[in-house]
Amino acid sequence: MTYLEDSLMLLSDKIQFKLEGGQLLSPKSVQISQTSAYEININIRPIFMNDRIFFCVKRGEYSAVMEYYVKENSTNAEANDITAHVQSYIDDEVTHLSGSSINNMLFLTSKKNKDTVYVYKYYDSGATRVQSAWFKWTFNGSIYNALDRKSTRLNSSHQIISYAVFCLKKKKKKTQ
Repeated sequence: MTYLEDSLMLLSDKIQFKLEGGQLLSPKSVQISQTSAYEININIRPIFMNDRIFFCVKRGEYSAVMEYYVKENSTNAEANDITAHVQSYIDDEVTHLSGSSINNMLFLTSKKNKDTVYVYKYYDSGATRVQSAWFKWTFNGSIYNALDRKSTRLNSSHQIISYAVFCLKKKKKKTQ
């Protein structure tokens, strides 16, 4: 459940709905309508970021990430597969999805590759996506979580500083 375009979006494993109620939500004004039918990986919590909802979908032995939005001047919603150009990049056991709205980045962790963070970086110029890049960071340790933090600092030229935090467990050295 999340807000999108002045509505409450209800996401299930196979169908997505839009709840609307006008200025005052009441039994007489409430309306629920189906907006789309995408199969969501219910083990990974979808995230809302920059007027979009991002969610994971299983694709055989790999995972896909979808970017869900409501079309302008419409009640219909659609999702773009932002992993379409890297279909065998992210393994099928994603454990966590988080993002940085300031940096337009997504972070995914996986059960199979515990030392890796899959990163999606994008940049939109108006209605056009001009950058869409997947890459990964590999650490010397197991990643337990990846999250975005915002901070306001005095004496900074930026009003808000955003940074990613990765919680690691150091790898044990093998003894011979």
